[in-house]
Amino acid sequence: MTNRSRSPRRIKPLRAAALFGLMGCAMAWGLVELFALQRSRYHAWRGRHHHPALPR
Repeated sequence: MTNRSRSPRRIKPLRAAALFGLMGCAMAWGLVELFALQRSRYHAWRGRHHHPALPR
């Protein structure tokens, strides 16, 4: 039994929307990871800056 409700004209925009959604999620996840990395680096720097007697 074939499914004829999805014509090629209908699938193309859905595929494009899925691709843009996937790319948007990937970019958002990348930004979250970037901010987490920067926060980690800042806290490490702050710890060294405010406690100069501790080993680096």
